[in-house]
Amino acid sequence: MKRIRILLSAFIMVLGLSLSVQATLVDMNDGTIYDTATQLSWLKNANTAASPMTWDQAVAWAATLNIGNGFAGLKGWRLPATTQPDATCSYQATPGSSFPLQGYGQNCTGSEMGYLYYVSLGNAAGGLLTTTGPFTGIQANDYWSGTEYAPNAVSAWFFFFFNGFQNNNKKENYYYAWAVRPGERSQPKDVPVR
Repeated sequence: MKRIRILLSAFIMVLGLSLSVQATLVDMNDGTIYDTATQLSWLKNANTAASPMTWDQAVAWAATLNIGNGFAGLKGWRLPATTQPDATCSYQATPGSSFPLQGYGQNCTGSEMGYLYYVSLGNAAGGLLTTTGPFTGIQANDYWSGTEYAPNAVSAWFFFFFNGFQNNNKKENYYYAWAVRPGERSQPKDVPVR
């Protein structure tokens, strides 16, 4: 009987942890999703920009969301950041010179898109995008990060939402853009937490 209680307690704890992973995403009912764990607001529609674009075009597009009162009355919209070095990534590479190791591959939870993909949405590394949470329009494709690749400024970081892969590529390539903004927000009343 004691063993059953221990197993039941462990099951409840694991279930609670798995539910709490996605419990951080709040639909603000204004076209944004707020992640209470990271204090980031994401556009609810990950395809608001509607088509792939170069990195420079993506940066300019995100800036248009700050015009006037801003998208959903919020300013500070930008492309998601990729933190380097990122020891959480499956691969580490030295770019040479005095640059630190650069993290790429899968399981990169140090980047804002990686954290969203793996932690907030609970997708598995190497598997297909299976959980999109309250978001719409997520393309199983590449999305630009707002972070340039420091060892070579002709490139920038991107995140592949097909299988959770992070890497860098030339800014002239055409990838999708998804805007995010930092800052605390109060949750509206009667909005279910996902």
